[in-house]
Amino acid sequence: KFTPAGLVGAVATGAAIELTRRGAGVVSDKIDDKMQEEFNKFSVATSKTVLQMFVRDFVLGMLPLVALWLIPTILP
Repeated sequence: KFTPAGLVGAVATGAAIELTRRGAGVVSDKIDDKMQEEFNKFSVATSKTVLQMFVRDFVLGMLPLVALWLIPTILP
């Protein structure tokens, strides 16, 4: 049987659960936004570092080849 107290308790429980879900959603959204912001900062710094390392490695790889190419012209 349904009683008024039981019905009020069920409605209150349902409302509390719904508010908890909404609150958790807001907190989750804030955490997601903060994580995305930190990831964007990290990815920009990482991409700059990776590009610098690529250029450095490319130059270090090419210098011996250029030196070997120039040695016969410098020393006849």
